[in-house]
Amino acid sequence: MVGPASTYNIPAIELDTSTSKSAVATVFEKVNTGGLALNVFELLTATFAGDKAYYDTHGVDFRLNDDWRDTHQALSTYPVLAGLENTDFLQAVGLLASYHGPTATTAKKEDILRLELTDYLTWAPKVREALKWVAGFLDSQHIHTASDVPYPKQLVPLATIKVVLGEDADVHGVHKALRQWYWCGVLGELYGAAIESRFARDLEQVPAWARSNDDRTQRPKTIEDASFVESRLHSMRTRNSAAYKGVYALLMAQSTVDWLVNQPFDKAHFLDMQVDIHHIFPKAWCFKNNIDDELRESIVNKTPLAKKTNIKLSGHAPSVYLKSLETQVGIPVSELDAIIAAHQVDVAALREDRFLDFFVARRAALCALIEGAMGKSVAHDIDARAVEGGTETSQAFESEQEDPEDEPVEEPGVGLVV
Repeated sequence: MVGPASTYNIPAIELDTSTSKSAVATVFEKVNTGGLALNVFELLTATFAGDKAYYDTHGVDFRLNDDWRDTHQALSTYPVLAGLENTDFLQAVGLLASYHGPTATTAKKEDILRLELTDYLTWAPKVREALKWVAGFLDSQHIHTASDVPYPKQLVPLATIKVVLGEDADVHGVHKALRQWYWCGVLGELYGAAIESRFARDLEQVPAWARSNDDRTQRPKTIEDASFVESRLHSMRTRNSAAYKGVYALLMAQSTVDWLVNQPFDKAHFLDMQVDIHHIFPKAWCFKNNIDDELRESIVNKTPLAKKTNIKLSGHAPSVYLKSLETQVGIPVSELDAIIAAHQVDVAALREDRFLDFFVARRAALCALIEGAMGKSVAHDIDARAVEGGTETSQAFESEQEDPEDEPVEEPGVGLVV
């Protein structure tokens, strides 16, 4: 019986037994660039499996997917690396292979597809070990989970830079330089698009500059390109912004502790305390006092706190919840003031519910924090006491999901900008 399938015209490429494995892999790659294109990892899986030299030596084909599974398992104990993709890993390997090869350093897809299996076997173990160092680096910057990594793709050049630097990456001066490069990339918001060329430049420029310990050495382009404008703080409202996550981490790195639990925001306590970034002047209070949402949801009005601390603050005015912390929890006034001040907060303005004074003072404090991390001056583009006129209007952003424990209130139709 002839079935319907026998009437179909199905295109086929016929290869005879004399076709080499590399030719088969090339045909596989070309055929799978139409329709739903395979990614670099899937294409190289076929290419590496067709490597004749490896087969002749080992008697089996190289299975890239199995090797990635081993890599993923080796990195599974580092929660901050959970977002790393197999294509990121390949990109790091490709960068190093090209950096040490006869051609230009590259992270482009078409160049990674030309990666030789011998190069992969040389550099993949080094990238794997470097990524463990990357996890420690991020923890030292108070970035503890994958969701808090500002730019997951920035980990690609960071890992390759570690491979090139070797043990020098932990030398004090070199490590300080790496921190500056990292924060310039995050706060300058430079890894959101068109990043392949930047990866290559980072690998070529950062190691030599970090080792030089000489102000006369040309700084990497990532540092030269990085800038931060004060009004950007107004529009940093959600985790969609890498700079938002960056400031969140910087705040935790200032010897800060939780207001209630009195524990530092280090890796040992971060997950147990269920730390998140929460409002300082609660939403409910801001609604009642007609604070515009651009100011209310700005990172200027937020700080890292434990979940139970945020519940304790509820929707009360700061003058009310601070008194509650003092009396019900038994925190001395002077000690509580010092804890809050470490969060870059004007304690006097907070205790008197003076939102405008609090906002202006903290905006200036966050600018100083950013300048310290980037090693560059912040561009001050708004009046010293202005709280409106950010780079974008409040309507340009998605609704905020923070502080779910705040008491529910109905938002007024239009808030007055204080």
